[in-house]
Amino acid sequence: MKKEIAVVFGGKSCEHDISVITALYVYNALNAQKYNKHAVYLRDGQFYSGKKLEELESYIDFKENSFKKVIFNNGCMKYVNKPFKAGIKIDCALLCAHGGEGENGALQGYFEVCGIPYTSCGVLASGLCMDKVMCKYMLKALGYNILPYVALHKGQQQSFEKIAEKCGLPFIIKPARLGSSIGISIANDKKQAEEGFKLAFEYDNKVLVEKCLKNFIEINCAAMRFENEIVAGLPERPLSDNAFLSYEDKYINYVKYQPKREYPAKISKEKTLEIQRLTKRLYEDFEMSGVVRIDYLIDGEEIYVNEINTIPGSLAHYLFTKQGITSAKLLDNIINQSIKEKAEKDKLISSFCSNVLAHYKGSKNAPPMLNK
Repeated sequence: MKKEIAVVFGGKSCEHDISVITALYVYNALNAQKYNKHAVYLRDGQFYSGKKLEELESYIDFKENSFKKVIFNNGCMKYVNKPFKAGIKIDCALLCAHGGEGENGALQGYFEVCGIPYTSCGVLASGLCMDKVMCKYMLKALGYNILPYVALHKGQQQSFEKIAEKCGLPFIIKPARLGSSIGISIANDKKQAEEGFKLAFEYDNKVLVEKCLKNFIEINCAAMRFENEIVAGLPERPLSDNAFLSYEDKYINYVKYQPKREYPAKISKEKTLEIQRLTKRLYEDFEMSGVVRIDYLIDGEEIYVNEINTIPGSLAHYLFTKQGITSAKLLDNIINQSIKEKAEKDKLISSFCSNVLAHYKGSKNAPPMLNK
């Protein structure tokens, strides 16, 4: 029997458009012989479904009246105009949302409540990794090598001298809970810092300031649990003519031109193995699920953990190809893994029988409303 798969994407996020691209790729890559697939688009707090969601043009000028609103409840997807019908029993929600409410744990929590397996990290790991500042705290506590940083909140005094003393010059300014290099800038002096903070605080009320390396290479490595083992893909090196990999490098140039990347990355065997080891360790330490991509910076012999992406673009399928893991195999794996993890969780005791409420009612210690 075919599994019912909801490919869920969109959401309130600056990375919305990239989510659409990931979802359409994943939707078309799903094996139609194995799955009944449903494209489910999250927009302005509503879920939409419909055949036209398979067409890219639908999102350029979105007309909500052309689609059916759906909700999820008790393991099922139901149409809003038919809420009392049984609905479609969903075997798995395949999450393709990037950033915002789709990647920060909110969507994951929703599907937890609905009792539907989902293909990404859980609520805690998602929220932790989405917040660059909290992620740095965790990485530091676990003993990973990270760059010097400062966290700032909107309205907080920003002493350029103190930041420069901690991070050095130049330093890089990032919105704390954004991805795809949006809102990022580099400051070499006080004027650039003021402009950078103004830009970053337009996207978030918390920013991360880090030491900006001058002579470094960026390396990405993906991981997932495959056949009961954590598997790390071969590292890649994205290339850019800019000081950091910009949104245009990642997406606009990717579409218009051949992507600038080395895969596998031309680094030593020792560094390749070390990055794969670190990636697998991070996957375990952060209790991750699904496919993740971890970004590193290499400066000489130093390897720094930069960022963790819990729902990477295109689900980082291209980082496993050299290991013989096709897109179809990757999707089969994360779907089956999420169903297995949900089944294991459902075996745990989640209630405790007691008659405490009966004893509490009538007690002088009970709140007045319980004695009515």
